[in-house]
Amino acid sequence: MVADASFDLVFIDGDHSYASTVPDIHAWRKKVAPGGVLCGHDCEGRITEANRDFYAAHRHSDHVPAPTPSFLVNHPGVILAVHEIFGSAAHLWAEEDIQLADGRSGRATIWDVAIS
Repeated sequence: MVADASFDLVFIDGDHSYASTVPDIHAWRKKVAPGGVLCGHDCEGRITEANRDFYAAHRHSDHVPAPTPSFLVNHPGVILAVHEIFGSAAHLWAEEDIQLADGRSGRATIWDVAIS
């Protein structure tokens, strides 16, 4: 019902399992116009050699206790899907501090990719 390349921005925040996240990304990616942004929620980090097995073992879970102190929980399915589909092209807000107007700082779980 939605034409391809008809949106400048699509934000995905659905089921967090790997099996649901991968098709969500593929379905909505083609709906974003060139120069637009595809983004989503609940991507707390990148896949590394040290954490690959942990996230793969939990890819069907909605969330798991975080293996690092930056967040209380992680969403393995989202982390794996974003890594496999976009790799280093994905911008992860979890990798940088964000300064709020009241002086507090923290990190976000948003990921985004510019679509060409």
